[in-house]
Amino acid sequence: MNVDGDSSALATPTGVSPNHQFQVRSLLDLPHHLEWDSTVGYVSKLAEGNVPAYVRVDSRIGWRLGEFVELSVVGRIC
Repeated sequence: MNVDGDSSALATPTGVSPNHQFQVRSLLDLPHHLEWDSTVGYVSKLAEGNVPAYVRVDSRIGWRLGEFVELSVVGRIC
């Protein structure tokens, strides 16, 4: 592959991406065809603009009624 030109346009400008972020996920198979999965994530504040750090929690509980049918309840806390 040959790439010619200035690659500086591909760089992300300073301050528009968080310095720290992480995400933890879990999935549990429960009795009676139930599943529960959750995600917890953290994003640090941005240096540019007025975007504070935040934590997000997503959770889902699902019930499999058959091979192709599932009912789910999903929630998010930010």
